[in-house]
Amino acid sequence: MHYSLIIQYPYESIDIALCQNGSIVNSVNLHKFEAIGKTIPTIELFLKSQQLNLSNISFLAANVGPGPYNTLRAILTMLNGIYTVKKIPLIGLNALDLLSEQIKKTNYFIGLNAFENHIFYKLKNNSGVSYAANNINEILNIINSQPDKLIIQGNSAIKYEKQFKSLSKIIYPEQIVLFNNLETLASLSYQQYIKNNSSSKYLKPIYFEELATTK
Repeated sequence: MHYSLIIQYPYESIDIALCQNGSIVNSVNLHKFEAIGKTIPTIELFLKSQQLNLSNISFLAANVGPGPYNTLRAILTMLNGIYTVKKIPLIGLNALDLLSEQIKKTNYFIGLNAFENHIFYKLKNNSGVSYAANNINEILNIINSQPDKLIIQGNSAIKYEKQFKSLSKIIYPEQIVLFNNLETLASLSYQQYIKNNSSSKYLKPIYFEELATTK
């Protein structure tokens, strides 16, 4: 039996869950302003409800972004602190990969809002997959140059709806998935744990610069 604690920050709130073998046992969604004060008490409550303690937890997992930096950094610092004391394995997963796994599409553009007019994105077409970060105007040019039509997902599809809908290469689905759900993080982190892909290093956020230099 493998228990895990997982956490993510979908921009305006904090998702926390206790999981068993990749399935959510208990979860909560907290407003981001409550995150610092309520995250540890929430974890303690989840453990107590199942008569567990941290020694029963097989791994800790987090969505490490890209996304809003300050709150994400605070969350990961907390998990790193637990790791330092308890040496519970850490697993960090990319928000763009989590969302692409959830939508299960062949050709897509997934965009998550960054600062000012920039977007973190993952683009997949018949030629391959690319990750990057760029401003909206450059991204529109990139999409226009694509040989394939792309289904759009992610919260940037809402923020820049007018610009994206002006492109013939973009397909808007009936439902836009703004951010991956907690179930996807639970399942994929468990798969990584079973494959022994946990990390002995501290978790860190995915920075804008790291994606900006990815081609």
